[in-house]
Amino acid sequence: MSGTIHVDDLTDEEVSLVKGFVQLLRGRHSPSASDADREGDWGHLAAASFAEGWDNDQDATYDNWRDRYAVPVRQDAI
Repeated sequence: MSGTIHVDDLTDEEVSLVKGFVQLLRGRHSPSASDADREGDWGHLAAASFAEGWDNDQDATYDNWRDRYAVPVRQDAI
């Protein structure tokens, strides 16, 4: 493995994530970026990455966990 990333091989979604990461890095070193702005940027990047891995058929089986584990709905939660 050479460690080289060929951007031509990336999907559109991967390109978008890479662009967002590069913008985040550039902003991180910007003297005008506040800590709150940087935290928000990192949070958005993390959320996008998390969502990509979270939405899959293998995990979808747990989306209806109440039915799967026979957990009744609490009446005070309705």
